[in-house]
Amino acid sequence: MYAIFGGKKGGSKFVPPKASIVNKDTGFLSRIFVSILKNSGVKKGIVFEEEKCKEAYEKLRDQEVSAVVIFPENFTSDFLDERVPEITIIKNPSQVIYPRIVETFFEILSEIVNYSLTYFYFEFKKVKVILKDFERGKDIDFSSSDLNKFVEGAREKGKKVFNLLKDFRMEIKEDNLNKRKNFGNFISYFFPGYSLFFILFIANMVMVSIVEDEKNLTKRLFLTHLTPFKYLIAKFLSGSFFLFVISLFFCLCGYFIFGLRVYSLILLLLILATISFAFPSIFLFTSSIAGSKKGAQNYGMIAIFFMASTGGGTIPVPFLPNTILKISSILPFYNINKMVINLTMMGKVEPKLFLFSILMGALFFILGLIIFMRRLELK
Repeated sequence: MYAIFGGKKGGSKFVPPKASIVNKDTGFLSRIFVSILKNSGVKKGIVFEEEKCKEAYEKLRDQEVSAVVIFPENFTSDFLDERVPEITIIKNPSQVIYPRIVETFFEILSEIVNYSLTYFYFEFKKVKVILKDFERGKDIDFSSSDLNKFVEGAREKGKKVFNLLKDFRMEIKEDNLNKRKNFGNFISYFFPGYSLFFILFIANMVMVSIVEDEKNLTKRLFLTHLTPFKYLIAKFLSGSFFLFVISLFFCLCGYFIFGLRVYSLILLLLILATISFAFPSIFLFTSSIAGSKKGAQNYGMIAIFFMASTGGGTIPVPFLPNTILKISSILPFYNINKMVINLTMMGKVEPKLFLFSILMGALFFILGLIIFMRRLELK
């Protein structure tokens, strides 16, 4: 594993494979290919070094290289005569990944060369004639108008290919940016709703525990010297703090895992504080009107699914019908969900969303506290 991804323990830097080139051809084309392969830009992916045949095989045997690439004797002449020159790749049998990288590189290079020959076929034929005339010792008039037209035409074609590749790269980049943006929008709509949905369950469990403690409450109050009011407040505050921590955990998940942006830390903390107050207040009320633990759980579940289904916990807010949004807009879940969405997407929150959430939370808190107090006093 270290041989592939780094020489030191814990290193993750990619170490490119090494390959030896054996050039048996004396023509100019093979020399051009070899010089391109030895270029520093190519070395970032594969390090090619030109060797003599014996030295290349020795390096392969000694595990110094992952492959030996052999250019045949008639490479240039076969290429110019439109015969496919066969480049031989001898892979290191004791390695798996690196030899395949070298082989894949030449497969891609072959496709690029084939496409270039197809596109520049007329120019290729013209160059072939000029080169053969040059080999025969025939004088070439580099100032002739025909040659100038040929060079100009080849340059124009080259510019078209370059612009095509540049536009293609821009399209890929723009497409990737759009995908990231759409993914970000998707997460910004879905993640807050599902997270709040889960937090509702936690809030319900915390407040249901008050009903569960009612049987032994007299003993608890006697031992702790607390009044029923102080006991309920202490229970509520401990549950609120727990929900704040859970909410903060979901925020960290959204930031580090899904890349959700937080434009304002102060607004985020205010939203978390609103969640920690409004959600337990709702379930303080549902638990107070229930006569038993099971009843408190059932009432809480009804409230959870009603708020989640109408406020974006199961269906994202943009897809909810307007009639449902009118009902859910007065409930804390929808307003808090919308606050989180607005904060992660636009970096701002409407003050009225805070106001509605806090007021409704305060209403449920007061009602739940009064009902619980009366029940506990009667006992």
